[in-house]
Amino acid sequence: MFVPTNPEGTKVYGNDVNSLYPTNMRNKMFMPVISKQKEYITYFEGDISLVDEDAFGFFNVEIQTTVDLAHPILQIKHNTGQGIRTISPLGNFTGTFFSEELKNASKFGYKNNSGYLFDKFDIFSGFIKDIFKEKESYNNNKNSPGYIISKLLLNALYGKFGMNPDYEQHAIIEKSEIEEYSCKFRVTNWVTLNNKLLICYTNKESLHSRSNQSSGDIIKGENGKTNFNKNVFNRAVFAAPKVYGGITESGEEITKVKGFKNTISFSDLEKLLDKNSSINLNQEKWFKNIKEGSILIKDQSYTLSTTENKRELIYDDNGRLIGTKPFVLSLKDQEEDSDLEDQLFLFKVNFNLFLGSWGSLYSPPRNKYFMVTD
Repeated sequence: MFVPTNPEGTKVYGNDVNSLYPTNMRNKMFMPVISKQKEYITYFEGDISLVDEDAFGFFNVEIQTTVDLAHPILQIKHNTGQGIRTISPLGNFTGTFFSEELKNASKFGYKNNSGYLFDKFDIFSGFIKDIFKEKESYNNNKNSPGYIISKLLLNALYGKFGMNPDYEQHAIIEKSEIEEYSCKFRVTNWVTLNNKLLICYTNKESLHSRSNQSSGDIIKGENGKTNFNKNVFNRAVFAAPKVYGGITESGEEITKVKGFKNTISFSDLEKLLDKNSSINLNQEKWFKNIKEGSILIKDQSYTLSTTENKRELIYDDNGRLIGTKPFVLSLKDQEEDSDLEDQLFLFKVNFNLFLGSWGSLYSPPRNKYFMVTD
C-alpha cells in the first residue's frame, strides 16, 4: 500500500495483466541451470562484474540507495518490530538477489561480495505458448473445465515448481507394518481403521538431503497485455496489503480483505484511515483433524487495522492516514537478520536450481572457486 486513498474529485483505475508471471517466464526469464557439461556450481568472492558484466546467478551484495526513492524494488526479509517481513527498503543494506534483479536495479548502485554462477536456459517458453493457445480455445466458455485448468496451469506454474516435491503419500497398512514404514519413510500422521492404519508419509531420504542445504489499446486476451480500466472507482481505500475497496462509477461497492470470506462495507474500511482505529471481524472457520477423522467448525474473530509491516505510515495533523514511505536501513539494522539472510540465500539457490534442473534439490559439488580482486 503506497497511497491509502484518492483525493476528492479524482478517480482510481483498476488495471489487470493477463498471465503476468507466465508472460515473464516466456519472454524474459532464463532459468538458472547446471549444464551436463559442467555439472557444478561456480562460487566466487569479490566483484564479479570486473571479469564478466553479464554474470548470471545469485549474488550476495551490499546496496546503497538514495533516500528519496518513493518505490524501491529490491526486497529483503527484515524484522520491522512487528515480526520478520518482506520489505523494499532504502539506505544501506545487504542481501542475496538474482542477478537479473540487480541489473534492473543497477541505478541504485551495489557492490558484489560473493555469489554463485549458473548457466542459463529457456525452459518454459514452449510450454507456456502451448497452454495459452489451449486456454484461448475456451474463451467462449470461461466456466469450462478446459479454460479453468489451462488458466491454473499458467498462473500456478512458477510457484508449483518451487514447492516441496516430497508431497505426502497415503497407504492403508497392517498395524504390524508401521515400524517398517517408519524406518523407510517419515510418517506424518495416521488414522486407525479397525485392524489397519491409514498413514500419511513422505520420502525420508529426500527430506534429509534437502535439510543439509543451508494507456493504450489492449489486444484482449493476449498473454501479458494489460486490461486497462477493469474497475474505475470514484472513491477508494487501500488500508493494508491485500486490504482494499472502493465505490465504482456505477455505485457498486467492491471490498477485499485477505483471509476473510465474508464482505465488509466500504464505510467500515474507510474508518481504518483514522489513527489507532480497528475493526473486529467474525467468520466461521473449519479445522480438520486427519488423525481423528473430524472437522471442527468454530467462530473465529480477528482485528483488522493498518500496520507498518511493509512501510512506515504517514498521518496528517488530524490523525488521518495520508501516505506511506519506505523503511530506511543501515547495515547495523540488519545485524539480527544475518542468520535469516544465510538461510534465504541457500533457499533461493535451491529453489531456482530445482526449476533449472527439473527436480534436483541437491547442491552439486562446489569444485569451482575463484576470487576477484581489483
